[in-house]
Amino acid sequence: QGTLADDIVDDLDGVGFVWDPLAHAWEARLEELEQFYAANGHSNVPSGGTLARWTSRQRTLHRQGQLRPERRAALLELSFEFDPMTARWERRLAEYAAVSASGGSGIPEPLVKWASRQRVSRAAGKLAPERVEALNQLPGWRWSAARASGPSALRRLGRRLANEVGAGA
Repeated sequence: QGTLADDIVDDLDGVGFVWDPLAHAWEARLEELEQFYAANGHSNVPSGGTLARWTSRQRTLHRQGQLRPERRAALLELSFEFDPMTARWERRLAEYAAVSASGGSGIPEPLVKWASRQRVSRAAGKLAPERVEALNQLPGWRWSAARASGPSALRRLGRRLANEVGAGA
C-alpha cells in the first residue's frame, strides 16, 4: 500500500521476502510441473501428491472459467491437457484411424478392445454424439464388429461335429 519506507522494502527484497504468497506457491508448483515435464515429456501427473492435486485444481479453475489467461498460457507451454480423458480418447481415435488407413493386416488388440468399448458405449446410449460422428467419419468403420473367422469358427465347427457324432452313436 506504499506505507513502508523504500529502504525497508529494499531490505526485504534483499532477503527474498515473498510479497504474494499465493502467487509464489503457484509459481513453485509450475516449476515442479516443468521438472516433471522435462523428465517425462508430458504433463499428465499421476494421481496422489501435491502436484497432482494442484494440476487437478488448475483443470477445475479452467472448466469454471476462473484460470487466469497468463497461467493457462504457461500450462499450455508444457502441453498441459485440461481434459485428459478427451485427449486420451482422441489419441486412440487417431491411432485407430492410422492403422485402419494403412491397410495393414490387422488392428492391434488394444485398439480392437478400444473399438469394442466404443460400440458398447454407443449401444448403451453413453457415447457422446461428437464421438459417434468422429467414428462415423473413419473409412471402413462399422458399428458391428467383424465376425471372427479364426479359432472361434473352428470351435463352433468342432462342437457341431461332436454333437453330430454324439447323436449318431
